[in-house]
Amino acid sequence: MLAGAQTDKGGRALAGYDEDKKLAGIVTAAIFVTSAISSGVANTCNPRQVRA
Repeated sequence: MLAGAQTDKGGRALAGYDEDKKLAGIVTAAIFVTSAISSGVANTCNPRQVRA
């Protein structure tokens, strides 16, 4: 997905590639947002103690 259009051995576009590419982008974005939110919540609920 991130490297460009994928082709088969004959150089043809893969069947269903466009539909799968869209779904992969949505899933990747959802995981990124979920990770960012959970990281923010974890740091807010349990901040690290910094010793001088």
